[in-house]
Amino acid sequence: MAGRAPGSPPGLSPRALVVDALGNMARARGMTHVAKETGPARESLYRSLGADGNPEFATVLKVISAAGLRLEARKA
Repeated sequence: MAGRAPGSPPGLSPRALVVDALGNMARARGMTHVAKETGPARESLYRSLGADGNPEFATVLKVISAAGLRLEARKA
């Protein structure tokens, strides 16, 4: 698949890669800790950030913020 990030699982869409990365970050940080910082229940985060997850954009932003990161868009 063209445009796939190095080392990423084959066949995942860019959206799925982002959700997978967020899930990995949240699990590494501790899903309970992330849930307390972001609001959604731990179980809800596991579902949203799992393989078949489809998190709301607000959840994505909260998880990014809880990881100490920010989402930034720049003109190409």
